[in-house]
Amino acid sequence: MSQKCSFISINDGEETETIRNLNAHHILVRQSKAIPIINKVLSFNENNGKTLSSVISSRKPFGIPTNYTPMQSGISCWFIQRIGKQFARKEDVVDDKSILNKWKLLIPKAPIAEQTEFSKPVRFYYDGNPYSKTK
Repeated sequence: MSQKCSFISINDGEETETIRNLNAHHILVRQSKAIPIINKVLSFNENNGKTLSSVISSRKPFGIPTNYTPMQSGISCWFIQRIGKQFARKEDVVDDKSILNKWKLLIPKAPIAEQTEFSKPVRFYYDGNPYSKTK
């Protein structure tokens, strides 16, 4: 059954109301502006609708365990936030699904620390993101 619901978003003092179905997606999408983007991405039906989490292990993505020691050269990888962008040896990387050279969209199930303002871009890994590098 389709249930319509009124969503009111307030951004910079501007109030926007939209009416939409509660069951349109398997999660509740807070920002109505995101709905067309989500629908467009889903319309491509990449990998027959499979999500990255159903193809790649979150504990050992591309065969790289979460406790892997990054290298100074090799295949560019994003490690946990405090480490950031480093490298893995080519022989350590497993790509049996042939998706290593494809774009990957990573969205956390919960906000990253201090990332609760959802009207702003999510600050994953970019040069201005505060994180400490460990050697």
